[in-house]
Amino acid sequence: MAKRETRDLSSDIGVIRTFKFIQNKPHFAIGEFVDNSIQSFLDHKEKLEKLIPGYKPKIEISVTNNLITVRDNCAGISMEDEERAFMVAASNPNIAGIGTFGMGMKVSACWFSDQWKVETKYIDEDEIKTFDIDVNKILESGDLTIGPKTQKSSDQPFTQITILNPFEDKLPHASGVTAIKDHLSDIYRWFINDNQIDIFYNGDQLAFDPPNIKEMPCVSDPDGESYEWVTEIPELDLGDGLKAWGVAYLRDKGRVSGQRGFGIFWKDRLVTGSTGDPWMPGSNDDFDTREAVNKYAIYQGANSGINQRLEGWIHISPEFEVPSTKNGVLWYGKDLVLMEQLKSYLTDCELIGTPNKKFDFIRQAKKGEWKKKLDIDTKKIDEAFDNEALEELKKQKTEINVDIGDISLEKADPVEEIIQNENQAPRTFIYEDTQWNIIVELVRNDEDNFYDITNGPDGDMLSTERVVKVSINLGHPFVERYFDQGEGVLEKEGILKLAISLAMAEILAKEKSAGPIGMRRIMNSLLRNPDL
Repeated sequence: MAKRETRDLSSDIGVIRTFKFIQNKPHFAIGEFVDNSIQSFLDHKEKLEKLIPGYKPKIEISVTNNLITVRDNCAGISMEDEERAFMVAASNPNIAGIGTFGMGMKVSACWFSDQWKVETKYIDEDEIKTFDIDVNKILESGDLTIGPKTQKSSDQPFTQITILNPFEDKLPHASGVTAIKDHLSDIYRWFINDNQIDIFYNGDQLAFDPPNIKEMPCVSDPDGESYEWVTEIPELDLGDGLKAWGVAYLRDKGRVSGQRGFGIFWKDRLVTGSTGDPWMPGSNDDFDTREAVNKYAIYQGANSGINQRLEGWIHISPEFEVPSTKNGVLWYGKDLVLMEQLKSYLTDCELIGTPNKKFDFIRQAKKGEWKKKLDIDTKKIDEAFDNEALEELKKQKTEINVDIGDISLEKADPVEEIIQNENQAPRTFIYEDTQWNIIVELVRNDEDNFYDITNGPDGDMLSTERVVKVSINLGHPFVERYFDQGEGVLEKEGILKLAISLAMAEILAKEKSAGPIGMRRIMNSLLRNPDL
């Protein structure tokens, strides 16, 4: 019997050295392994369903401090495909599938660690094959041979990639775990939500939850009929045989952080437009001229209403090219064509379920009413609650004398002023020989930021008197969760002091080029100012 052919990792040792230094992120790197699993399923779907009763593909991702594993129950790697699987930039890439380049598994595994292995059993073979890769040994010896070791098996087909001792700075930790689950859910939303594939991360099944769509009247007829603000983007011809199509919608609740604009999908896989990597034409001063802004720009500044509300997804035709890491699109100028056609459509489009009637989607996103309005009864309840709390506070004053931060229970005047009139005369105090007049505008909704500097500061840093206007949101989700909705007297005063200190520290640190350390010093100093 002929000796089993062995495989090499690459034909160029120097290439391996570069893999750990490429620009990548954990969710994209893990995504490369998931891509291979999905492609294995798609290529062998009929055979797998015939062999295994009730078959459904399952991909299990497990991440610990010293191990990453990605295991699937798909068709495995055949002997014929081993070369493509383990040779960088193989000569027979799978152009039709999402595993196009024959590079993803190797590059991502070497990005995570110097040591990894692949175990696999192909659907039409009777052995489990194990390929071991130790980059340091390969570089020291020059020997590119990685196996496989084999053992006979009648098990169902599978593939498991095991990353040993991943680099510490590339592991998702704490809140990063939630982020990576969200990213993976986003990337593979169509496979997940169409119930094609089950994907698990540390035992939790991934699910993509689309946001609720805003229903409201058109800004041109505020007292008229309410519409559900979602539109189907028809196929856009971008030239050279390239197409794009999709959906745009307005969120029921604006997204203040993690804005993502449109997700761009290539072969049903998200390649750009995730949280932290938004595809939002015009939101970051993308264009130099007014003509270009009018032609291409859809979004505005970071905290603008349209940035928080307008989202969607766009599928681009498979003829587009993407990088080997699949974290972008090689547009070659077609992004401008897409932006122009998308903006043109959104300014004069039909809503789903409302044919033969045109709407300006962009204007609606900018001008539509999202904020909750408080009626007079609610305000009276607020006042009654605060007055009751104040009376209780006055009773306690005779019994205790406690300072909480810089808020003394002996000093009730500022609290009384807030209760009498929330949006009243400026707060005035001295800081570093300058009189600061802080005009506070209070709002109560779950859409605006916790605080915003809405005007000023007037004058320069050497002025003896300056004015700043600050908007503070007592209805912000953070306030509602941790400060009893900002209704208590001391709670409200503390919230205002915190927000004003943040705004002041932001202004002064910028003027003094003090950086984050300076901003922290200034804020701590302000919080100790008894007159704030």
